[in-house]
Amino acid sequence: MKKRPAPKNSGASVKKKYVSHITSEISFSGIVKSVWLPSLISVFIVVLLFAFRKIAIYDLGFHLNAGRWIIENMAFPVKDVFTFTVNSLDYIDIQWLYQVLMFSVEKISGYTGLAVINSLTVLTVFYLMLKRNNLSGVSLPVSIIFLIITAVCIQLRFSYRPEIWTWIFILIMLIILDKNFYSKKSRLYLLPVIMLFWVNMHGLFILGFVIMITYLLSGYVRDKSIDKKLLQWTAVSLAVVFINPYFSEGVLFPFYLFTRLQKGNIFQLNISELQSPWTMSGTLETELYIYYFVTVISFALLFITLKHRKFHEFALLSAFFYLSFSSFRNIPLFMIYAFFIISVSVMDVIRGKNIEMILSGRNKFSYILNYSITFLCILITLRIFTGAYYIPYASEIKTGSGPDEYILPDKAADFINENNLKGNIFNNLESGGWLGWKTGQKVFIDGRLEVVMEDFYKTYLSSVSGNKLNELLGIYSPGLIVNDISNYRWTGQLVTNESFSLAYWDGNSAVYKAGKDTAVKNSFNFASGLMNENIDTAVFSNEEKDRLLVSVKLRDLSDWLSGFYTSKTDPVYLINMGNFAFDNNKNSYAEILYLNYIKNTKGSVNMNLYKDIFLNLCSYYESEADFERAAYCLSRYLEVYPGDTAVSNRLNNLKRMR
Repeated sequence: MKKRPAPKNSGASVKKKYVSHITSEISFSGIVKSVWLPSLISVFIVVLLFAFRKIAIYDLGFHLNAGRWIIENMAFPVKDVFTFTVNSLDYIDIQWLYQVLMFSVEKISGYTGLAVINSLTVLTVFYLMLKRNNLSGVSLPVSIIFLIITAVCIQLRFSYRPEIWTWIFILIMLIILDKNFYSKKSRLYLLPVIMLFWVNMHGLFILGFVIMITYLLSGYVRDKSIDKKLLQWTAVSLAVVFINPYFSEGVLFPFYLFTRLQKGNIFQLNISELQSPWTMSGTLETELYIYYFVTVISFALLFITLKHRKFHEFALLSAFFYLSFSSFRNIPLFMIYAFFIISVSVMDVIRGKNIEMILSGRNKFSYILNYSITFLCILITLRIFTGAYYIPYASEIKTGSGPDEYILPDKAADFINENNLKGNIFNNLESGGWLGWKTGQKVFIDGRLEVVMEDFYKTYLSSVSGNKLNELLGIYSPGLIVNDISNYRWTGQLVTNESFSLAYWDGNSAVYKAGKDTAVKNSFNFASGLMNENIDTAVFSNEEKDRLLVSVKLRDLSDWLSGFYTSKTDPVYLINMGNFAFDNNKNSYAEILYLNYIKNTKGSVNMNLYKDIFLNLCSYYESEADFERAAYCLSRYLEVYPGDTAVSNRLNNLKRMR
């Protein structure tokens, strides 16, 4: 029998194939009537709670500051206008539209409005992920399972960042290009519109061209001809991106950003979010393990379903993986695309088999899986409400609105404003943006690394790792210093600096004023730092000291379980304050602060703080000739670190002194 020649892959046949996928698309009314509605709603509630969080990201400060400056001056910055150190350098503010948007929202509705807009943008991202899956014929339960996995993995990046808009633009573009690739139902005229907003929102707009070119190549691989309409609209998009305040410089800006990802770059070496997630460890274990798992599964499924995959799927998954491999901050880019690849690949594996029928019907398995997902989301929601979910991150994320005063120097900025303290502010890298926003004064450095540049960043690092703070203070002569109290390297150098006096401190920052004989200095009392945080300065009784010391233990399973129904806090700021007090030779206050931390946590601490508490309290009790308690602290330390011979010898000496 003569074999029939295989039909050519014509546009009509491609369209028919895509339409067959669309027939399984669930309409809005279908979703509402679906058995999976409870789990879908619960997933979006978790996403909403993840996104509705207090402001704990330093960069939002310089975004708000820049938005204010642009509106007040009706111009775009060309040189840096926010620091007194690098103001001769160019400032290509490619994120100006995001900054104006955020400042306008804050001006109209305050910080609550910012929390709302942040939540809505994140929800939009997950809606678009679901929408794209739905258009590709992915069943609702498959989408729901991978939505919650993705949310848990990338929730760390949900904080007031212009990159979230990049996620939105990527997803909209992918939906448009998918429709054009498979069914020629194109709205390609929207591509230049997307690029116009994108180029003025975030520096990663260059990814838009990567995506468009990849689809052009994929079409050529499939059809052996170029999609002329897509080529035309790609060319229009290329012309459109020059519509930005900096013309060609704005278009070339992403290539400078790319240098930060290169191995050996000083920013990449010293800033954790720019480092590769494949070399990281610590408190981010859950997120990293999910990322590792998704990486393996997505590429495995890509090859398992090889005959169903297209060139652009291979190319884009590889490109986004490379970005995520290079930098932790790019994990969401990969996860969002891998979410789609895994979803469609799973559908290709199960299509026409019993499991697809089971998932699409009303049966026992569907109900069990549906309510299991819902129950999981309820558990996550409970831990978010109690604060227990964020304990592993030292409570650096909190649900709510407004600035987190234990992460941002908000109260220090209020102190500067209320006392009308003027002068250039010498500050840590992280706090500069928020200080500039709240005080309106120029700062030493902020998080705009594209302005700071490598050479000045090295100068800044010398004040930390090279103990050259006092040297820099002599060069720049600031009027004020605002130091993060956890930065013990600066604290130690400032203790010996006679040109600046401590004027204020709280659970986040310390403010130093130039000059020794100021009215602020004369009225300053170190105990005011405790009072600023409503901490009782009364000394604990001996009985209470002993009770609190005995209660200290490492967090265990019972602490984790209680996080589902008991409010949890981890007031690490009390430890930071205690360390700051020690560094300033105010040991009695340090004891009060440490004991207050133990009291607030009911004795449950993590391993790192366990070490700080017992070693530092030992030093205090030893200085007070309270050798009994000093020895007890060392013995408790050795319970967790039994191999520390130096501490063992120290304990033996204390026992002889009792």
